[in-house]
Amino acid sequence: MKTLLLIAFVVLVAGCTIPGSDRVVPGDTVSVYYTLKVDNAVIDSNVGKTPLTFKVGSGEMIKGFDLGVVGMAVGEERTFSVSPADGYGTSGNHPLAGKTLAFTVKIAEIKK
Repeated sequence: MKTLLLIAFVVLVAGCTIPGSDRVVPGDTVSVYYTLKVDNAVIDSNVGKTPLTFKVGSGEMIKGFDLGVVGMAVGEERTFSVSPADGYGTSGNHPLAGKTLAFTVKIAEIKK
């Protein structure tokens, strides 16, 4: 009887996915389509082009973009704002410094 229960448990666990395992977490490499707006004007977009691929949390992207994609699944689209503190800073030499950024992002692929 114990063997039968053990086999049933293994089959049950093997057939299930771990909750959240199909969602973006830091360390994943993701490919995304995005549109960036500042003051409701489109500044940049790769929609209809090659997706942007990066490793979440590696410092390749601004902090607010990394945080914005965490928890998303393939095919999911999300719009989020990034404050200057989590974007390009409040002052300095970047043209988007001091700006609140509005991103619309769709996840194309997640590599664990």
